[in-house]
Amino acid sequence: MFVINVAGDFLNEIYSPQDFFLRVKNVPSGLFNYGGSTTWAPIRGDVDPDLQIVHPYFKLRYLDPVDGDPGSGTGIKMGSVS
Repeated sequence: MFVINVAGDFLNEIYSPQDFFLRVKNVPSGLFNYGGSTTWAPIRGDVDPDLQIVHPYFKLRYLDPVDGDPGSGTGIKMGSVS
């Protein structure tokens, strides 16, 4: 569990990641690739499984950058490749 401020609720109320993800509506179904982000990398091993439990049809797949070092710029470029 962690402390998170959620707009419209009491500040510092304690939510589990799954409680927080349950608040997200209209989650699309499908497999979505992402990668390159060094910001998400340290927490993805903890967060992605909780997201999968709450929204089982929203699947994330991490891809290592093919060209270049990991980073936000690399991740954006990866998303714009057609």
